[in-house]
Amino acid sequence: MIGVIISYLASQTRQQAQAARRRERETAALYALSRDLTVTNDLDSYVRAIIVRTRETFGLESAIFLPDLKNVGVLKPYADNPEVKFDEKELAAALWSFQHQKEVGHGTDTLPGIKQRFIPLSTARRTVGVLGLWSGEIEVKLTIEQEKLLEAYTDLEALAIEGILNSEEAHNSEILRATDTLQTALLNSFSHDLRAPIVSITEALNSLREGGDKLGVAARDAYIQTASEETALLNHMITNLIDQSRIDAGALRLAVSPAKVQDVVAVALEQLDEDTEKRQVRTDFAPRLPLVSVDFGIIVPALVNILDNAFKYSSPNTPIDLSVRQVGQEVEIAVADMGVGIPAQDLGRVFDKFYRVHRPSSVVGTGLGLSISKGFVEAHGGRIWAENRPGGGTIIKVALPIQGGVESVPDQI
Repeated sequence: MIGVIISYLASQTRQQAQAARRRERETAALYALSRDLTVTNDLDSYVRAIIVRTRETFGLESAIFLPDLKNVGVLKPYADNPEVKFDEKELAAALWSFQHQKEVGHGTDTLPGIKQRFIPLSTARRTVGVLGLWSGEIEVKLTIEQEKLLEAYTDLEALAIEGILNSEEAHNSEILRATDTLQTALLNSFSHDLRAPIVSITEALNSLREGGDKLGVAARDAYIQTASEETALLNHMITNLIDQSRIDAGALRLAVSPAKVQDVVAVALEQLDEDTEKRQVRTDFAPRLPLVSVDFGIIVPALVNILDNAFKYSSPNTPIDLSVRQVGQEVEIAVADMGVGIPAQDLGRVFDKFYRVHRPSSVVGTGLGLSISKGFVEAHGGRIWAENRPGGGTIIKVALPIQGGVESVPDQI
C-alpha cells in the first residue's frame, strides 16, 4: 500500500511539473510576441513579428490578410516571403472567413479539403483581418494545447493590428482634434450613464470579495452575472463613443463587397444572441432578394444598434418583427417593435447625437445608437428613417442600394 501511494503521488507530481512547464512555455511565447509588438509602431513590422513568432511557436508558415484600401472587397496578403503566391480559391476562402467571422479550411466545416487554415482576427468591435496557416505537410495539425495557445495568439494579434489601424485612422483624419462642444456634450451625456454600470460592477465585486465562502452558489452566480452584464453594457457604450468619433471625423473606410441581406441579418442576430434567447424575433424575407454592396464590419453594427433599440423600448413579452423586401433599386430592412412609439415631433430627431425622447424610462443609454446607425447606413449610400407602427410601436427602416440586380434565394434565419 505504501508503494502504491508513493507511486501515485510521484505520478501526480510529474503531471503537475509537466503542466507547469507547458504553462511556462505558453506564457513565454505570448510574452515574446507581446514584446515584439510593443517595440514596433508600424503595420509592416507588426505583420513581420506575427509571422516570425508563429513559425517559431507552431512550426507553421503564415500570412496576414488585411483589407485593401485601394480595392474594395479585396484582402491583401502580407507574407514573410514575397515569392509566396495565393490562388483565387485561397483568397476567396480568406475573404469568406473575414466577412463571416468564422474559421475556414482544414479541420473546419467549411472547405475542409484545402490544406490551409484561415482564422479571423476579431476584437470586440470588428474583424481586422485573417490569419492564414499552412505547413509543408498536406494538413495543419495542432495539439489541444497548441489550439488554446493559438486562440490566445490570434486575440493578441487582433488587438495589436486594430491598435495600429486606429492610430493610422486617427492620424490621417485628425480624430484627435476634438472640439470643445463635443467634449462638453460627451461629459454631460456620459457622466451618469457611465457611472451606473461602474457602480454596479464595483458593488458586485465587493460583495464577492467580502462574502467569501459564506456566499451560496446562487448568490455568487447572481453577482457574477450582474458584473458580466454591466461590463458588456459599459463596453457597448465605449464602442458607440469610438464609432461616433470615427463618423464625426470622416474616418470611415468601407471595404464593400456583394452580400446577401440574409447573411447581414444572421450575423446581427448572432451578436445579440442573449437578447434573442429572451425575445422572439420574427423574420420575413421576400423571395429572390438582390445582393447589396456592404462592408460587413460597418453595416452589421448598424443593424445591431437598431435591434438593440427595439429590445430596450418595447415590452419583454412582445415580439420584434424584421422584414426585408426590394423597393425599386433598394433593399429595405424594417425593424418593428410593439412599444409606446415615438411622438411625431421626435421622429426626425431620434437620429441626432445624444438625443433621447423625453419620457419616463429606466433604460440606460447615451443616445448614440441610432445616430451611429445613420452614419453607417449613409456611408453605404443608403437611407434610414423612423415611423410609428399602426396599433402602437416603432418601425426603423433602412434602405440599401442593390448590387447589380443579382438575385439570391433567401435563407432561413
